Amino acid sequence: MALPSVHIICGFAGGDGNQPTSKQALLRLPQWSEEPAAGVPTTNGAADNGGMKPILRITNTVDIFLSVGKVPNAGASPRFALRASDAPHDIYVEPGDKAAWVAA
Repeated sequence: MALPSVHIICGFAGGDGNQPTSKQALLRLPQWSEEPAAGVPTTNGAADNGGMKPILRITNTVDIFLSVGKVPNAGASPRFALRASDAPHDIYVEPGDKAAWVAA
């Protein structure tokens, strides 16, 4: 089975999330993952877990534009340009945010 062009996993930034000094840039407590088609928002929104900061980790094998938000539109600004050669990419988001991508 071939790997998808874009894989998105939602989790939280490291540490226990309750103390500012305990936060680290590590993915912890994965909540869900998806391989959305181009131009289609993720089914799931970023998780909310009592003060922990949600992140989306995007692993892409093609260069893409990514948009995040309640109703993301990767075809218009604001969006991130994510090069495949630099993957994976971690993006801090707000609880409930979804992601959508299009090829660059």
